[in-house]
Amino acid sequence: MAAGSVGMITVTNLHNYAMPLIRYQMGDMGRPTDRQPTCGRGLPLMDVVEGRSADVITTPSGNLLHGEFFTHLFYKLPGVRQFHVIQETRENLTIKIEPMQTFQREEASRFLEETIHQHGDPAFKITLEVVDKIPVASSGKFRFTMSRVPVEV
Repeated sequence: MAAGSVGMITVTNLHNYAMPLIRYQMGDMGRPTDRQPTCGRGLPLMDVVEGRSADVITTPSGNLLHGEFFTHLFYKLPGVRQFHVIQETRENLTIKIEPMQTFQREEASRFLEETIHQHGDPAFKITLEVVDKIPVASSGKFRFTMSRVPVEV
């Protein structure tokens, strides 16, 4: 993979003699670099971990949006206690919002659609759902974004 491009991280652990992990994809995304390690081993280095592949949104035109894109949108949107962005297909985004008392649905909907279309992809079809509670994942952690669209790198 070329330095600077984003791809799936695949690891191999041959140190575990009972069950070696050979070419295990853990679901993380990363970016390789051309830098060489200072220890002299010559193994490839990663520049940055981009996040989980399930947290990366693929736009209808094929570009990748990191989940942090959506987190930053909600910094500017008052009245939101919690949000969850779900991508079921390449074109469809569902945004669930757990509102506070000051939440204004029309203003939020307009802001999200305009910003996602301008900076993400104008072909996204966006559905806004206001819900009472957004549950945590089975892992016990909260995921702001979740994509069911495979990342093609």
